[in-house]
Amino acid sequence: MKLQIELDQVSKEGDVKEKVVNKLSSLDKYLKKINADISKGFVRITKGERFGYKVGFGLNLPGKRLFTEEKREKLLDAVDEARAEMATQLKKYLDHFKRPRR
Repeated sequence: MKLQIELDQVSKEGDVKEKVVNKLSSLDKYLKKINADISKGFVRITKGERFGYKVGFGLNLPGKRLFTEEKREKLLDAVDEARAEMATQLKKYLDHFKRPRR
């Protein structure tokens, strides 16, 4: 999966992008089950003034657009929560195709 990562008011020092990509790469196991080419997604990471970090994560799938947004004190915690929510949405999306039509 190719991710377009946008950092807003987040330090670009270190390997922030690599850590985000590594955490979100676990979703590839769900994406392999879909035959369409959906290898593109986007991630927007924003550092807030009152809260810690806000992570928005979206995928465009055939017939549906999935999006989740999480806020946490620590950056990687927000990424973990966004990944978990996206995994739940992907499971529901895939379950839709498993049901037999009446």
